[in-house]
Amino acid sequence: MTVNLYQSLTTTSGVAGFITIAGAKPPLVLITGYTGTLFHWNKSFISELAKVYRVYLLDNRKVGISDSHNEASIAGMAQDLLDFIVAAKIEKPILLGWSMGGMIVQEFCKHHQHLIQGMCLISSVANANAANKDFYDFILDKDSLSEQQVNNKLFYYLFAESSDDKIETYFINNAISISNYPYRFTAQADQFQANAYNLWGGMQQQDYNKIKCPVLLLWANNDKVVPLHAQHHMLSSMTTAKLIAYATGGHFMFQQHSHKIARDIINFFNLKKINYV
Repeated sequence: MTVNLYQSLTTTSGVAGFITIAGAKPPLVLITGYTGTLFHWNKSFISELAKVYRVYLLDNRKVGISDSHNEASIAGMAQDLLDFIVAAKIEKPILLGWSMGGMIVQEFCKHHQHLIQGMCLISSVANANAANKDFYDFILDKDSLSEQQVNNKLFYYLFAESSDDKIETYFINNAISISNYPYRFTAQADQFQANAYNLWGGMQQQDYNKIKCPVLLLWANNDKVVPLHAQHHMLSSMTTAKLIAYATGGHFMFQQHSHKIARDIINFFNLKKINYV
């Protein structure tokens, strides 16, 4: 797979760091989750998507070179996404958000649905309180833990397993190679994202009633962050939504099922016969 160099783009609110992969149309913009960097996207997952889409991988604020003076909140991060789409002149993309990235995408759709063709929400929730209580408490209290304890807990919540050298090696070996990627996740980014996550007011039923674009929900049965009832709530709240549940994979399921999940995304939006500009 050919990966372009890490790029920067000046927006009305700051700067966006991103990479672009493959063809011209249709566009697919991917937003990663809490603590995520571009290294967290599985290269096989992205390679399969890039057979069909022009894929944009965008760093959230305070990660890589991305930064912004928009409001310090999920709504502000949704505005960051809008500013990037406008500055990059991306017309009618599909938005894919993983975990907290799905919160950002939903917030974007609440205000700017007319600018997108559809949403794919991987292991996401309608509001922060919908996450498993243990994970929510961990985010609130993690400053009291050691760095090793935080890393171990994050690994458990992401993969639904205790820290394992084989899994960690697989993750590292299957990360996207970006030759000039300057940063990983920092303490400043951590504090900003945790605050934004915890304070998000979420989506109300009236917000979901207005969603008319296709919505694909992807979730794994052994997800330690997002419970089944949270997915059922989102599914029942949006008339255009479809849920695909996988038996295993945890919260980071596109690592374990990279090819299948990519094909499920492609097939879902192909069936919608979206007319791309």
